[in-house]
Amino acid sequence: MRYFMDWRDYTNQPHIKKLIESIGIELVRQQYVRESNKAMWDDPFIVNEHRSAGTSLSNNSSAAMGSSTSIIGDTAEVSSFAWATSLNNNITGSHPLSASIHGYYFDVSAYDGTVDYSYEHVNSTKTFRFYITSASNFAPTVPSNIAGVITASYAYGTETINVTGSLLSKFRNAVGNQSATATVAGFTNTIAPSTLFTATLAAGSGSLTLTHVNEGGVPDISTIFTSATASVSVTTQGLDKYYNESGNYAGAVKFDGAAYPYTTLTRKG
Repeated sequence: MRYFMDWRDYTNQPHIKKLIESIGIELVRQQYVRESNKAMWDDPFIVNEHRSAGTSLSNNSSAAMGSSTSIIGDTAEVSSFAWATSLNNNITGSHPLSASIHGYYFDVSAYDGTVDYSYEHVNSTKTFRFYITSASNFAPTVPSNIAGVITASYAYGTETINVTGSLLSKFRNAVGNQSATATVAGFTNTIAPSTLFTATLAAGSGSLTLTHVNEGGVPDISTIFTSATASVSVTTQGLDKYYNESGNYAGAVKFDGAAYPYTTLTRKG
């Protein structure tokens, strides 16, 4: 879009009229906001001519981002995956519930720290899927929104020692050591998990803690585990604030940048 284009001019374009008919005016309005933000971010210097010959004054509102509203991270999200209390010390490969956890997973989404103009910040939000598996040939169908896969395996029906702690240890180790291009369960990762979060596990604990590297609001951790086996929770909510090029954020309002309408704004960092 042109640098100076209001909503009326934008919607009068033939291809935008067709887009409104196909997807609706609200989604087009959100697209207009995103494109306006990007145009403002990349704006040229606006020059006001003085009456005196040979002099001019830059009236650019911001050397970095123009006059558009952007957000920037303030608080890093912390979340956890925890085994149900009844399983912490007694589930083994031969436990009755052992078969039911095969193929179950939880998803962790994190911000990768880049500038992002996309709606809902889909370009900079990366999601890892953590699978529990009891088969070495496990090959799940991984949806397109997943950036990486991590697995933790156990031998169903044969292991006689506690496996819950060892599974969490495998997750923790994979977060720290897995490469950006590792192939896991037939899926080739697009980013290293350590770029997004760190994992900690206290000795004897039935809970794995994931702390995000980059600050900012992101979709909450989620899972398909049943409450009889495990649960997930957000212990520290990731938060954002409005970007200020001066770097002065004293008293700034904090909010979840993963919630609407903040998802329509440019993410500065």
